[in-house]
Amino acid sequence: MDERMKIFQIWAPDNSVWSPWVKPVLFSNFNKKTSSEEPEVENVVDKGKRQPLLKTADYGSAFIVDLKGDKSIDKAMELAKIGYRPIPLYNCCPAPKRGVNEVIDTSAITASLFGKAEELAGTKLPDMAPPAFLLDSYRMRFNLKRIEKSTVNEEYDNRWCVFPQDFPSAVFLLKQGINKVYLYRDRENDDLDHVLYRYQQKGITILLHRGQEGFKEYRVGKPYKQLGLSYRVAESLGLRLNSTGGFGQISVSGSGYSGYRGG
Repeated sequence: MDERMKIFQIWAPDNSVWSPWVKPVLFSNFNKKTSSEEPEVENVVDKGKRQPLLKTADYGSAFIVDLKGDKSIDKAMELAKIGYRPIPLYNCCPAPKRGVNEVIDTSAITASLFGKAEELAGTKLPDMAPPAFLLDSYRMRFNLKRIEKSTVNEEYDNRWCVFPQDFPSAVFLLKQGINKVYLYRDRENDDLDHVLYRYQQKGITILLHRGQEGFKEYRVGKPYKQLGLSYRVAESLGLRLNSTGGFGQISVSGSGYSGYRGG
């Protein structure tokens, strides 16, 4: 079996109900050279105040980890140790050739997915382990400074965004007994708010991590514009779709970056 497939199956095992949501894009580009008990808590707090950090998996909850680059994987491995299954949703393609700069650097994420696969396999998560969905919070970042300093004529525009269909629906989560979502984020991204708002409308509680304050309930306002379900919407946001799946196309440096900036 191809080693890339072996790694993919560690992150998306056949017996996990959450595996269909794992994005295969970065796994197909792996290169080693570059590359339910009641949850215990730290303390007891009054309802409506600070929510304590979990010490074991709460099977009535899921996580969304929206942190910069491979920091989301680092956090996911912490969550795996207490019983949550990491579900990578990274949907951008790496540059197809050398000498082309990526707008979104995928190397650290790819290397971390590859390098931490053995550690994840060693956690021996149960088939019914609740999910922790992983995103790169800088997925829509427009890195003007790096592009201005570029000495090449081409850039690989692999900015990307998430759509509601990239996540399990609220109905599906509720059927699995999940009625709350814990959120780690280091910057706000409008595309994710469309997902969270739909969850909230169906009665799923969103709990945002606020540093030393711990997790507190987060009310998601109605998004200004409804984000359509079709990938054709991505074109109107200035993103570049890849024919093999995910986002990423070569463009002339300094051009073609109009449209949605995100964050």
